[in-house]
Amino acid sequence: MLRKSMAERFERSRAKLNEGRAKIEQGRAKLNDGIERFRRKALIEWPPHYRIPAGVGLVIGGLLGWLPILGFWMLPLGLVLLSADFAPLRRRRRLIVVWYGRRRQRKELEKEKRDTARTGR
Repeated sequence: MLRKSMAERFERSRAKLNEGRAKIEQGRAKLNDGIERFRRKALIEWPPHYRIPAGVGLVIGGLLGWLPILGFWMLPLGLVLLSADFAPLRRRRRLIVVWYGRRRQRKELEKEKRDTARTGR
């Protein structure tokens, strides 16, 4: 009787854990969609006379990130905006995007291998 109740609790906690993981994945997908929409809109649709001042302002704000209200998050965002109009930054951004994509694929493959090894299928 005691073992049965422990097994039931274990199954319930496993189900909650899987439910939580599913919610995290949904949130991650939603965040990635939002980032992709912003990237497309800011880097493609905005004209350069909007992008360059916004990028410079974000970089300056990022350099002053130790002040309240401003933050260090502004620096990479400003560099991304500026990379749309300046070739050296664009090359660096592209290298980072390719590196990150390959890293993500590798991690997903490792995760699939672990999952298949764990389930034995």
